[in-house]
Amino acid sequence: MAHITLNGRQIEAPDGETLLSVTRRSGISLPTLCHIEGLEPVGSCRLCVVEVSGYDRLVPACSTVVSDGMTILTHSPRVLEARRTNLELLLAHHADDCLYCSHSTSCEIRCLAADLGLTSRRFGTIRREAGIDKTAPGFLRDSAKCVLCGRCVHFCDEIQSIAVYDFAFRGATITVDTSFSARMSETSCVRCGQCVRLCPTGALADNLVFEPLLMALRDPERIVVLSFEPAVIPAIARSRNLDEAVGRIAGVLRIAGFDRIFDTHDGWEAWITETVQEITQNSSDKPIILSFCPAAIRFIESHLPSHTVLLSGAIPPFVRQKQILASSYATATGFTPESFFTVLATPCLAARDATTESSEPDSSFSAVLTTRDLLVLLDTLHLDPAETLPVRWDREVGAGEPDAYLTGITGDIAARVANRLVPPTAAPVVKSLLFPGCRIVHQNGDHPFNYAIISGLGAARRFLTEHLPHLPDIRFVEISACPGGCRYGGGQPRGENK
Repeated sequence: MAHITLNGRQIEAPDGETLLSVTRRSGISLPTLCHIEGLEPVGSCRLCVVEVSGYDRLVPACSTVVSDGMTILTHSPRVLEARRTNLELLLAHHADDCLYCSHSTSCEIRCLAADLGLTSRRFGTIRREAGIDKTAPGFLRDSAKCVLCGRCVHFCDEIQSIAVYDFAFRGATITVDTSFSARMSETSCVRCGQCVRLCPTGALADNLVFEPLLMALRDPERIVVLSFEPAVIPAIARSRNLDEAVGRIAGVLRIAGFDRIFDTHDGWEAWITETVQEITQNSSDKPIILSFCPAAIRFIESHLPSHTVLLSGAIPPFVRQKQILASSYATATGFTPESFFTVLATPCLAARDATTESSEPDSSFSAVLTTRDLLVLLDTLHLDPAETLPVRWDREVGAGEPDAYLTGITGDIAARVANRLVPPTAAPVVKSLLFPGCRIVHQNGDHPFNYAIISGLGAARRFLTEHLPHLPDIRFVEISACPGGCRYGGGQPRGENK
């Protein structure tokens, strides 16, 4: 245990803890750009520098560990001046079009500039005229707004094991780029969207055209039907500090012009039933990989093609939901499917083009909105759910079978499938934690079995290639492309789980 002095306060800290961790634990906020919780510190942005007695230079708090007797100042004049200069140097790589940027109200770099009191540009802009890449469905890439924080580089490589991005060139010409400056559609990207969530500026941003949806909302002849994925409502509630979130969100969407509002219970129920049937009929000694995550499916198909034989053939839940809307609901209401404008609200950025890629009939939604898109839509229409009276949905969220409504947290989907396969006689037991992001769960019951829960594509690659061949007793595998599950999906609000 180290005894240190932090801004005049005596504090104890475990050996090996970083100064950044100590300061945050002590209620002191330090600015960071390159830091990602859970990854090895990079220390490249130099915004978290602090002053330590006995050191000639300021040190980055994210990569400096405590030692006994340290005296640290986090906001001395010298520290604040250094942070301002470092941020100004980062801003030299950033375009001056904040007024027109989609990130203008949520830009981290703009907030940091305001916090540090920057009111003018001291250094000239280093222009990068690479153009805007809109070839990836769902998001765009604008290199002119990149401030070289490296979040996308390190997360895509260290967590997702895909390495779409890397630093290119040196000195004043350094930039973040793809291999051979390829367009996003030509890279190995699986569209998990985590880079978009992590980007502090508009360098990686959502790319959705609202006009068709807005026209449908204003058209009295169109019936606009919205289906919500489970993780969307809690995310909006957290983002807007809502109580009675379900009813208030339904109320504000009614005002926006949505005629029918459902959850995706029917789609998930159909998917769970089909998946359980497939697992029950599986006579091979190989496990089945659940088919609910479009980014995970794309990852296996493009990066681990030898494992595609393990993918479940069950139609994904959101595709099932659209088919149900086009058939059963249309028949029940007497409307023709052509009169519907169907919208899916999802935490998943990869779902935006997954519906169009499906070969199933009636599988494409008219529009796919991520949670971020939905929040932007409400802001565009100047609607605030906190100021709206709650109303009922067309069916209550979670109606039907109690295990059909999901939380969006890693492992929840696998638990629902396991409980349908074998009703548990006792609580499931985590049999082993193979490594971070991978756990084996034992399902108790009359016919007990084991299943695997994988979080993140890097963990998926490691499990499927290194561990699965030595685990013959695994019955099925849940893979969530986004670490932590759909709650932290690529289309969720920025800032969570950063």
